[in-house]
Amino acid sequence: ASLPEMIGSIVAASKGHATLAVGTVIGSNLMNVFLVLGITAYVAPIDLGQRMHVVDLVGLVVITLLGVLTLRGSRKISRAEGLCLILAYVAFLVASAIF
Repeated sequence: ASLPEMIGSIVAASKGHATLAVGTVIGSNLMNVFLVLGITAYVAPIDLGQRMHVVDLVGLVVITLLGVLTLRGSRKISRAEGLCLILAYVAFLVASAIF
């Protein structure tokens, strides 16, 4: 997500509008995947024969599983769970930069 979307989500969540924060994140991801990737592929075809980096694959799976685990049951993310998701994202960025 971009910085304005992240700030908007933080402000919405701090004012008690959690659904707006989640909607912003989901909408941003859908826009990035479909519009940005679509335009990029239209301008210059993307070679799908390239292998995905192992760090990217593991990070994607781990962060997705953490997200699913935090939204089970009460469907509320506690501060500790939020911190865990943030740390997982930072670890992913560090691992991507190193490998």
